[in-house]
Amino acid sequence: MFKKKSIFTLSSILITMLFLFSSSFTIRANAETNNNSIDYTIKKGDTFYLLSLRFNCSINDISSMNPKVDPQNLIIGRKIMLPIGSGITVHHVKKGDTLWKIAKKYNSEINLIAKKNYIENPNLIYAGDILAIPDIKHKQDISTLQKYVISLIRDRNYKELSKFVHPQKGIRFSPYSYVTKQDLVFTASKVANFGSDKTKYIWGIFDGSGFDIEYTPAEYFNRFVYNKDFIKLGTVSYNKTQGIGNTFENQFEVYPNSTIVEYYYPGSEKYSGIDWSSLRMVYEKYNGKWYLVGIIHNEWTT
Repeated sequence: MFKKKSIFTLSSILITMLFLFSSSFTIRANAETNNNSIDYTIKKGDTFYLLSLRFNCSINDISSMNPKVDPQNLIIGRKIMLPIGSGITVHHVKKGDTLWKIAKKYNSEINLIAKKNYIENPNLIYAGDILAIPDIKHKQDISTLQKYVISLIRDRNYKELSKFVHPQKGIRFSPYSYVTKQDLVFTASKVANFGSDKTKYIWGIFDGSGFDIEYTPAEYFNRFVYNKDFIKLGTVSYNKTQGIGNTFENQFEVYPNSTIVEYYYPGSEKYSGIDWSSLRMVYEKYNGKWYLVGIIHNEWTT
């Protein structure tokens, strides 16, 4: 009897150890990788849109994981499954944590963590909070590249720009922040010849008037791509929307596995800032290299 009981106890211990090991591994994987999910408790002010921006995932992914949750009626305290996108590490705040300690641990920056998590006072974080830690290497990896690419756009160096167009997906041009399937997509070889291409394409319709946007590629670039001196006057952000008008935003849903670099021109005093504009360059990795898959224009529309 004693021997049988010992075997049973040993088996129970082994099963328990395996369970604990698998559980701890899952938590560690969620905290250190980019393509997993975590249990998240809804807090005041949360929306699927804000959570998607914070954790670099898409609204559709959150909805798919939580089919019984109404995005328009989130209940504070309710638990959901939250997907974690690329470039994000999850940190569970413990007693004694400070943003300084957390930033040091992940080789990040206090202001980046605060902005990513909508923290107004960096001195106020609480045990039990879940923080999205942006991968600063992820940002630095693309920082130099995007500066070069936007200079090519400014200079209308289409031939060189074409080298950064996604080899398989091409590049989609969206005249407004709502990206549609009707937006024109061009291959790298097409982009290389934009300077001499006199074809007047229909890129969409003007918001307000409803007239066709009928431009040559060069004309389109002047009006809906580099229409302001973004390099000189714009502010840069990564996976964060700066310029928000009255057009629906869906770039993070259309491009869920991307890095979106936005240059935002805040507008002039003469027009009380209503002439603001932004240029968004959408990058995705292919065979280890970053390529452009989209260019999105945004401005105030009526």
